[in-house]
Amino acid sequence: HMNSTLTRPTWRLLLVWLTIGGSCAQTEAEPVAAFSTPSGLAVAGTVEDRLFVSNSGQDTVQVLRLGKDLSQIEFVYGLAHGFPLRIPAGWGASDLAATSDGRFVVVLDLVSESLRLIDADSLLLVRDATGVVLQLPLGAEGSRPTAMKASPVGCEAPCVGRVFITLAGAGAVLAVDVMSTGDAAWLE
Repeated sequence: HMNSTLTRPTWRLLLVWLTIGGSCAQTEAEPVAAFSTPSGLAVAGTVEDRLFVSNSGQDTVQVLRLGKDLSQIEFVYGLAHGFPLRIPAGWGASDLAATSDGRFVVVLDLVSESLRLIDADSLLLVRDATGVVLQLPLGAEGSRPTAMKASPVGCEAPCVGRVFITLAGAGAVLAVDVMSTGDAAWLE
């Protein structure tokens, strides 16, 4: 007697199978890039579209330049010839979200329980007026942020984007605005 109940993973596989046409002749999807432990994604940039990938296995964010199709995706390289750029994003860089204007990528750091900000065009961590990397703590220690999503709803200037963060330890959802005026940017 066969069990007619499909599990959730089975439904997902079935949906993928139906989406790609349900043909046995389909080949397996090819990865566009390899990472140590990829955990978050965001597409941002005002000059060109870039895919930001939090590579939590290396405590970095890496960047891919997006082309018109999958064959044109390539790493953005750093100053060391032949090595992909690695933006040091914190010990627990996990989730990413892009601002609605595409200028910034917000980085959720699970270890420090804070947010950092990357300029999506210069590919540098945003710094405050004293030159220190901008970092916003997410409540009291033990707030345990777990996930972050960008708001699809815009906000009024100087706000350029809003993100929502779940705080499992506090049993709450936090809203944070990304603010920018000219060359200055901050989180509030």
